[in-house]
Amino acid sequence: MNAMTMTIDGTRTAPRLERVTAALLLGFVAALQVSIALAHILLTAMLLSWVLLRVRERARPAAPAFFLPLAVYAALTLVSSSTRGVDVLDAGMDDCEDATTSRSLKPI
Repeated sequence: MNAMTMTIDGTRTAPRLERVTAALLLGFVAALQVSIALAHILLTAMLLSWVLLRVRERARPAAPAFFLPLAVYAALTLVSSSTRGVDVLDAGMDDCEDATTSRSLKPI
């Protein structure tokens, strides 16, 4: 009979911190339905706890191979939209009529 041994590279340093990060993520998703301000607060707390978790485990965040081209595409899209010289909010307002002149308001 052979005995099998297994080596563990590193133990999980912060299972409580992982639970807190997951709870903050779920709280963020739930808060989106109720309050944008609360969702932003929970998102910030979740990101900070995630960064703390990465630092404690001494692990770098991993991303798929297409992340860098996607980030470059997003940056080029933002640069392109900011240099067009068209105000997005005023782009279609010339064709719209004023709501008060196009129909009369009748009391109920």
